[in-house]
Amino acid sequence: MPITEMNKRNVQLLAEEATEALSLIAEMHGVTLKQERGSYDPSAGSFTSKWTFVCVNESGIPADFARNAAMFGLTAEDYGREFSTFNGTYTLCDIKPRNRKYPILGKCVRTGKVYKHMLRVVDQLFNESQAKEV
Repeated sequence: MPITEMNKRNVQLLAEEATEALSLIAEMHGVTLKQERGSYDPSAGSFTSKWTFVCVNESGIPADFARNAAMFGLTAEDYGREFSTFNGTYTLCDIKPRNRKYPILGKCVRTGKVYKHMLRVVDQLFNESQAKEV
């Protein structure tokens, strides 16, 4: 059935079908697919979305995380490690070295949303690991 107008329902349908098609391509090349936010303009009849292909190593850790971890005194094994702040519990999911103030990204265990964190989180991770070793 052809789409005659761009509304929320049609955009969701297009996004789901596009994600399915791109997932096949990602699987064929051994990368993971991450869909990001999109937008649509009903008056112009257009839909824009962004998908990112992420290269993942054998252990399931994104290649860019493994590469950037050493710059902050972390290892690739720290990917997915839990840490706590006054706002809740998070898992370490990414490092953005260009962001000077908030380079650490953590996914909230409760909601699944990703939040930016300061470098203090890395110190906290080290303190927790040293306490466990003792």
